Amino acid sequence: MLTQSIYQVFIRNHTDDGTIKELINDIERIKSMGFDILYLMPFHPISVLNRKGTYGSPYAIADYYEVSEDLGTLEDLQELINKAHSLGLKVIMDIVFNHTGRDHTYITTHPEYYVLDKEGHPTARVADWYDIADFNFDNKDLWEELINVLTFWSNRGIDGV
Repeated sequence: MLTQSIYQVFIRNHTDDGTIKELINDIERIKSMGFDILYLMPFHPISVLNRKGTYGSPYAIADYYEVSEDLGTLEDLQELINKAHSLGLKVIMDIVFNHTGRDHTYITTHPEYYVLDKEGHPTARVADWYDIADFNFDNKDLWEELINVLTFWSNRGIDGV
């Protein structure tokens, strides 16, 4: 039976600088420990609107197609993926498809993607999760958009989610 081991990385806490560039510098060490898969926790920009705490939740995503600027750039992430692949590592990512942050572009461009409150505003089903808005999966156009997101990352070399 084939087994593979996964190394999970929360980039912000992985090194003192918490950047993709620093993770690239550490990837050979990770591979040398016998890992097969690099699992990236959310690296997307975090919403500011209704942010919880100083930094906010990495699960309150502001844009599925971007990298949080404090971590690096899309080009940095591509370099990480390429380096991982050159070492024989697969790269998977954590992506949240239940909800977005309150200032995600979909809030204004596609409010129909969300569960709406009585006033017609995107809302969260759990009151304490005021930093996010839940998706309405009855909307088939949302399904297509989320497939587009997965295709975007797959085209950049992400091996799985």
